[in-house]
Amino acid sequence: MTAQLRELERAGVFSSLDVELARALCRLANEPAPELALAVALASREVQSGHVCADLGRLAARPCSDESGDGAARFPDLAPWVELLTRSSLVSTTGLDDPARPLVLDGQQRLYLARYYDHEQRIAEQLRALAAPATSTPPPVDVALVERLFPSTPGKLDRQREAALAARARRLSIVVGGPGTGKTSTVVKLLALLVSDALAAGAPPPRTLLVAPTGKAAQRLTESIEKARERLPVDDVVKSAIATSASTLHRALGPLDGSLTRFRHGIARPLECDLVLLDEASMVDLALMRRFFDAVPDHARVILLGDPDQLASVEAGGVLYDLCRAAELEGSPLAHTVSRLTESYRYPEDSGIAALARAVHRQSVDDALSVLRESRQDVSLQPALRPRELGRALEREAKEHYKGLRDGALDTRLATLDRYRVLCAHRSGPASVEQLNPLLSRALGTQRGTSYAGRPIIITQNDYATQLFNGDVGVIHSVLPERSRKRELVACFRAGESTRAVSLARLPSHDSAYAMTVHKSQGSEFDRVAIVLPERPSRILSRELLYTAITRAKLGVSLYANEVSLRAAIGQRVERSSGLIDRLTR
Repeated sequence: MTAQLRELERAGVFSSLDVELARALCRLANEPAPELALAVALASREVQSGHVCADLGRLAARPCSDESGDGAARFPDLAPWVELLTRSSLVSTTGLDDPARPLVLDGQQRLYLARYYDHEQRIAEQLRALAAPATSTPPPVDVALVERLFPSTPGKLDRQREAALAARARRLSIVVGGPGTGKTSTVVKLLALLVSDALAAGAPPPRTLLVAPTGKAAQRLTESIEKARERLPVDDVVKSAIATSASTLHRALGPLDGSLTRFRHGIARPLECDLVLLDEASMVDLALMRRFFDAVPDHARVILLGDPDQLASVEAGGVLYDLCRAAELEGSPLAHTVSRLTESYRYPEDSGIAALARAVHRQSVDDALSVLRESRQDVSLQPALRPRELGRALEREAKEHYKGLRDGALDTRLATLDRYRVLCAHRSGPASVEQLNPLLSRALGTQRGTSYAGRPIIITQNDYATQLFNGDVGVIHSVLPERSRKRELVACFRAGESTRAVSLARLPSHDSAYAMTVHKSQGSEFDRVAIVLPERPSRILSRELLYTAITRAKLGVSLYANEVSLRAAIGQRVERSSGLIDRLTR
């Protein structure tokens, strides 16, 4: 057993964590069968790769590695493998009836680490309860208010109006759509309807909690709701009752002693709210989504916003994607919970950005290349990928679009970060964030070291003392404190319509943000982006990654990629193994 696993570890099929877990469990159970150890290591590896379980039916009898040649190690055939697992004292085939067994094998030959099976079962139960038909009918619709909020256009279906009215009548609402399709503005109008319903009935407005997975997403949600609320054609009493301040999901749940998995709020102590809105739901992994639903009060409404076609969470699970797929199935309890918005207001439907995004979403390489080769002002393909050529091209872009960072006022510097960003597929290696950040810093003629005015930074670790969170972006700026003749450097961040300054000595872990990964850019919006793909295809490249990167931009996209990497990215779709759809619909 040990020799086979070690060989696969050296080949990069399994990590040391996967191998050590398999060895430890098999040793404790006194079950040395190599097929069992292989299954344990596989269940661990799949979770590290974003899957909730190991789909044995998909993997059985296949090479252990995609790069394996003829004669390379293969996973066992399905029938004897399943029979072996069924007899093992490590594996439960009846769910969580035996908590001493660390693995669960379900009836569809999916092998789980027990805690992920528990997360999946619990989420399915919670969602079925939330999606159950209401026991009471909603109050009559204020037709005049609906018409003011959603002015009707003869012959045109208003999907935002339909989504808001549908959500008004149920406890669980899932509003999905691409970037700029008006998800947030739709929900703000829905909140206005719910507040008006409560006031008309002589009841207090619903206590509303706004949350998002990251600090950046929470900041954008706050800004979007503030702006949308001010435009509402309702009186000030209704406006003032609409919540605008969003927090990170972790902060709302109340982490205990800084833990990422243990929270103050849960089944025994629910959140104090009547309605909870979770934005950027595609970024929330299975385990955190379970904690979220655990903390929702029994009477509360839940609204999920997001784009299931964007990148899924970094951790295991693609919950929003699974929910949308489940809702499409006949007889699903979620059948009437999903509203899909399709008209984008971020960029025109006839723009190059829209055309490129559609081509990538359809996985049409030829259409994407056709768009990129046309003489469009808003999208361009820059195939120079040799390090020196890539560097020179990005230097020219950076000098044009980042010039406001060098000697601008604070507002100018922060606005510059909203207008342009370099997005990379990889954090490290060639054409990565780690390679390009120093290059772009030198191109702008900034000072050496890490502390200089105009340096854009991104927080990489949640810090509740400073209220700075993973993904928050700010800029280092020089200020003159009161009663001082000497200027000092501070880090400045947007806080709604204002800014806040944090001493450099108090900053949590952070990096430069001239370039950032596409994953870190989720929930952000820029005027223009430069997207950098590696010269060679990799597992990270996918349709979802490229679509997410393209749709961050409002006005322009510069894509630095060769045709090989571009084809690999568009042709590779993220598929995460999960049993959630089955558990929701069976």
